[in-house]
Amino acid sequence: MVSFLMLALLSTLTLGLPIAKEAKALDVKPKVEEMSIEAMATYNTCGWSYQYSQYGNTMTSTTKVMIGGAAEDGGALGAFVGDECRGIQSTVSKPPFGPNAFKPMYQMTVGGNAGETITYKFCKGGIEYTTDATDTFVINANLGNVIFPEVNTFVAPPPTAPASCSDWTFDHTEYENSMSATFNVGNFWGVPGTLAAFVGDKMIGLQTTTSQPPFGPHAGKQMYQIMMYGNGSGDTITYKYCWAGVAYPSTRTDTFTVNGNLGNVLFPEHVTF
Repeated sequence: MVSFLMLALLSTLTLGLPIAKEAKALDVKPKVEEMSIEAMATYNTCGWSYQYSQYGNTMTSTTKVMIGGAAEDGGALGAFVGDECRGIQSTVSKPPFGPNAFKPMYQMTVGGNAGETITYKFCKGGIEYTTDATDTFVINANLGNVIFPEVNTFVAPPPTAPASCSDWTFDHTEYENSMSATFNVGNFWGVPGTLAAFVGDKMIGLQTTTSQPPFGPHAGKQMYQIMMYGNGSGDTITYKYCWAGVAYPSTRTDTFTVNGNLGNVLFPEHVTF
């Protein structure tokens, strides 16, 4: 009886679940978050603009961006022909499989004409990083994939400084986010000057006037209450102090945090130059 029941059950399973004659190929393409038209058209941090509707032909690339030996997990990759932007990707993909599982990659569509030379830039914290890597535009080509991505190493531009810090200017309108800080300037205590915040060589905050709170442990002492701006959290902030036309750097660094607040008039942060 047991043997009969086992045979019946096995026959039912075999007949009820037909066996495929051909193995269906496994689709391992990860789901990529689609960018909005606005994101495809512009990337304001570095002033890039891509006229995506201008080109009838496209190619794609999957790239791992390396800076200082590490794969970049934030910023934007841009493709260019000369000075004209032909593609922008600011959304990172992290495939959950393969030899590069969960590692950041940039999957970008590039518009152009056959035979054009494509160069690349990477924008992070308002700084344009460059690479020697180039490609030739081939219609419908696909450079790299999530299993074997292209690997491009980018380097920062050489540092540049204004001729005089008296010329410092700053426009906060290109940024979406902000944070605030209250500083006393240790070795310039009582000496009026200008405090500036930077990410790389790009200024993200400028304070030319001081506050003198009439209360608390620092009553009557000069403090700089500065607003700093960025697009998202994570950038490293450095500081400079301008006095008599000379810019003095500080060794202090902070991390930009959206809506963050460093110090206050009762307990200000301390920075020396």
